[in-house]
Amino acid sequence: DLAREKLNDPNFDAIIDEQIKIIAETGATHVAIATPYDEEFLPFLTRWVSAARRHNLSVWFRGNTSEWEGWFGYPRYTNPSDHHKDVYNFITLNSGLFREGDIFSPAPEPENGAIRDIWNSEQKREEFRNFIAASYKNCQGAMRAIGKSVKCGYFSTNGDVAREIFTKDLVSKAGNVVVIDHYVKTSKRLINDVIALNEKFDAPVMLGEFGAPIPDIN
Repeated sequence: DLAREKLNDPNFDAIIDEQIKIIAETGATHVAIATPYDEEFLPFLTRWVSAARRHNLSVWFRGNTSEWEGWFGYPRYTNPSDHHKDVYNFITLNSGLFREGDIFSPAPEPENGAIRDIWNSEQKREEFRNFIAASYKNCQGAMRAIGKSVKCGYFSTNGDVAREIFTKDLVSKAGNVVVIDHYVKTSKRLINDVIALNEKFDAPVMLGEFGAPIPDIN
């Protein structure tokens, strides 16, 4: 959220380094970085990635183009295929950002993007599934083009989206890992939901975000 505000503030590097250092000291292997991929924000993203490398962390690229949700005043996509093109170009034009062991999510929280009304139409749900599968394939193609062994996928969604809209076929076409951003009232519910998704899809389940209840969610 500070990508534009701190874009030209060299003093913010101290904050970046402090945050990354604290994360590394937990024993983490990766740090999730969600700075947008637009050219405007590339210098800011690079500062975060460089700090991660200094502290020997791999990166989970969990950002997106600003056009996905209309961040920072950018117009939202009207054609989802434009997203594939922009992600491919971002990866292939910035190969130096990536290293073996990184993770790249082409469209985290995909239900918030260009394909709307997925709860109201089976046609939209199928369009949504096809987009995710195509997004995964597009990311893999871009990583092959730059010769980097980076894991694609990890499409973090709300738990109900994973449970009700994902299918076993889609999971197999999108990296075979289910990632949920899950905020529920009890740890017991959290555990039960993870187990249920694991059993439904026969795939690992990862918590992209989790925590205590948020008043306007539950």
